Amino acid sequence: MLAINRRALRYILPFPPKIAMHDIWIGLCCEIFGKVYFLDENLILYRRHGANLSAASETSVLPYTYRITYRMIVLKELMKRYAKIKFRF
Repeated sequence: MLAINRRALRYILPFPPKIAMHDIWIGLCCEIFGKVYFLDENLILYRRHGANLSAASETSVLPYTYRITYRMIVLKELMKRYAKIKFRF
């Protein structure tokens, strides 16, 4: 579960068009521009079914090269956002 405050939205939004997994984008923006806290307590029941697909799973159908390429895209977009916010580009 993810909770963010309204101030974080100015760093997160708008989502870059090339970012498909928005949870990664939100987490990284919050880590770079703000503070991130983790709770040890489970606040919701989370179930993963056998047929679920995820890029993060060990049995991912996504090729290794795609995962590396996607991470590079995310990094590039983060650098652009950082420059825009920190240096007002």
